[in-house]
Amino acid sequence: MKISVDRSQCYGSAECAHRAPAVFAFEDGYGVVRPGAAQAAAVDPRLREEVLEAAEKCPSQAIVLTEREEQRGRGVRGPPGPAGNPSRSRRARGPGPPRPPYGPPARRDRHAPPGP
Repeated sequence: MKISVDRSQCYGSAECAHRAPAVFAFEDGYGVVRPGAAQAAAVDPRLREEVLEAAEKCPSQAIVLTEREEQRGRGVRGPPGPAGNPSRSRRARGPGPPRPPYGPPARRDRHAPPGP
């Protein structure tokens, strides 16, 4: 299993480092994968579950898990990859929650008729 954090998606909640501290670290305001942690997570089922939970609970959905074809028979979760592709990549549960709006809420004119 290959584990990576997409820095363009990560907004620094440190949820990954909290849920899987042996695999993820929090550096310079971003979550990062510790060196050699992906190999350890591929072997240790407890670490693997922590990584899967961290990917699922990441609020920005920045954790990318990629599995190689030869690892598929070992109980790895997820849908099968495209035909002919030796590896597959997935983000846990789509693009994630919407980001909060910036600035004050829009003001309605008191004299305007009510809108839909």
